[in-house]
Amino acid sequence: MANQIHPINVLLIFLISHLLIALVFERPKFASLELFAGISKLTNPSHLPHGLQD
Repeated sequence: MANQIHPINVLLIFLISHLLIALVFERPKFASLELFAGISKLTNPSHLPHGLQD
């Protein structure tokens, strides 16, 4: 039971790895906006259906 992979763990790993990749490509602003948009979708899916569009 302790070895089960929980969706939240996969999500956290994906977000962290995605952020690190973005930082490697020197795009921290883009990564931050996308991360914020992703969190916004998770917490309030109907509020930002298209993420952060300028």
